Amino acid sequence: MPKPISQSVSIREITLSERNDEDNSIIVSQDEQEINHEGIIEVVRKKLRTRADARNRVKDQAKKFIQYQVGQQVLVKEHKLSSGEDNEIHKFFLLYRGPYTLVQIRDNNTVLVEDSRGQTMRYNVKNVKPYHSLPRKDEDLCFPPDPGKSCDPFLSFPN
Repeated sequence: MPKPISQSVSIREITLSERNDEDNSIIVSQDEQEINHEGIIEVVRKKLRTRADARNRVKDQAKKFIQYQVGQQVLVKEHKLSSGEDNEIHKFFLLYRGPYTLVQIRDNNTVLVEDSRGQTMRYNVKNVKPYHSLPRKDEDLCFPPDPGKSCDPFLSFPN
């Protein structure tokens, strides 16, 4: 009579002679002595994959994935290091440079960007973020405020 696998059964006793799909347990025949390693590995691989997919679904629920379009303006992250010789400190460097124009979006999480000189470079999407420019007119903003020119008090510095 077949018995369901429990935690006390050793791996040597496991065979995939019968499988009970209702509760995902493997039923072992007592008279069989051969072990089907490929079948066991396949069952474990399938269970690991389903658990990993469930974890990723829960983890990705709160994330917002940015969808880029070709022609969009983006900034690229800088990876500069501090230099003792040049007396440069990393925390004073700009984090991003740009804006660049997106030329192509690839499936392997990379994008091709083009600078103002027409040179194309490839970056991972983790190092790219959208560039947001303010729709403004140059005459509406006065930073710093010009004493002879009236400015919008909300956008200018206090006198």
